[in-house]
Parts: sequence; structure tokens; C-alpha cells
Amino acid sequence: MGEELIKTFQIAVAAVLSVLCGAFSMADDGVECPATGPVLHLSVIAGEITNMIEKSGQGPYLRLLREIEAQSNIRFDVTVLSDRRAKRDFLEGMGDVYMIRSNFDEELSPVRVTLDVHGLHAFVRKGEAVPTSLDDLKGKRVGLPYLYSFPKSLMENADINVVKLAESAHANLEALAIGRVDATIVPLAVGEAFLKARPDANLTVDVDHPVLVKEASMVFRPTLTCAAQQVGQVVEDFRRSGKLFTILAENP
Repeated sequence: MGEELIKTFQIAVAAVLSVLCGAFSMADDGVECPATGPVLHLSVIAGEITNMIEKSGQGPYLRLLREIEAQSNIRFDVTVLSDRRAKRDFLEGMGDVYMIRSNFDEELSPVRVTLDVHGLHAFVRKGEAVPTSLDDLKGKRVGLPYLYSFPKSLMENADINVVKLAESAHANLEALAIGRVDATIVPLAVGEAFLKARPDANLTVDVDHPVLVKEASMVFRPTLTCAAQQVGQVVEDFRRSGKLFTILAENP
């Protein structure tokens, strides 16, 4: 029990820190790269994510690319596809960059820039015990947005009845409100926005205890280490100034 509490506390701390200051990491950063160079055009294959990467060209992650362009000599040519097709195309050698890779997904390239780290929280109906770990979801019917990726520790857990009822987090929260599932796991900000708009839904969450921590990254071809370093430095500058949080907010 003590180890579980420590693990839960560590997850919560990681999520809180990421919300406050963002997160930056990049694999394979030992290569020396020139400080300046000609304009570099990179083709980006982006998987559509509701409210985050839209085929219309809108969304916080696409807004971040435009801000990176303004601070670097890199220009992004973006194609937005269904996430499954985007990932498949990248694996088949198309595009220079894939976004967004989750830490729950398979490895696509060792060269990547982490853009965001955030907690995923379990929402339940008021009056029920609020899960603070995956263990607390055992025996429950848990609704998940089917466009989101989740770890095998959840998806292949024989003790948790996982169902993907709807595409969006909002639709899963609606399903929870009417009793179709016992719990749903969504980003805290999305869930809180839903509760603000629908106080009559009578849902609750433990804001201090995410059940999962998710990372979102841009993945680069292994030959593009220097481009990844440049992007990573801009993202780090945004993180330090607080601009990254503003850019990635759904409604800045």
C-alpha cells in the first residue's frame, strides 16, 4: 500500500509540474549542429485530434508550429490525416515529422521533441469513490475516447472493462453522466471545461491524482537531429517564458 501511495504521489507531482512549466526532452542530443543555416522546409504528417489538431488547420499544436516558425529558420508543410493513417504513412517512409506521438505508443524514432506532459484523470458520478490509480478502476466499466491512445496496462487489463464508446472526451463524459459507464479517463482541463458547461451532469474528479501521465511529442526522422535540436531549443525557450502553456491552451 505504501509503494502504491508513493507511486501515485510521484505521478501527481509530475503532472502538476508539467502544467506549471511545460516539459522538454529530446533523444540523441549529442550531435553538434550549426548555429544558423538556410531555410529548411519539413513535411509534417499530423494525426487529427479533436480540438488539438484539426483538418481545418486549427488547434493548439498547429498554432505551436507557426510560433516555432517565427523563431527559427524552419518552415513546416503540414498535412492532417486520421491519426492511424498519419502514423502508417510515417512508418512507411513518408514525411519528415510525425505528430503527435504519445508515450503510450510504439517507438517511431529516437529523435523527438516532447511538447507537453499532462495528467489523465478518472471522472465518476458524484457519490462514488474517485479512482486515483488504475487499480481503483478494477471491476468498473470505463469509457475511453477512441481517438486517444492509452497504455497496455489499461487496455489489456483483464480486471477493467474498457469500452470505447465515442470519439471525443466530451461524448464520453456525457455517457458517464447518463450511466452508460462507471468512469471515464480524460485530460483534466477537458473534464473541467465540461463540468463548467454542464454542472447538472453531477460528475466529480480528484484533481490532485491523475491515474495516468501522458507525454506528447514531435517525432523526427533520424537524419534530422539538427532540425530537432533547433525546434527543441525554441520549445524550451517557450517553456521557460511561460509562452508554451499559453500556446497549448485550447482557448488562450
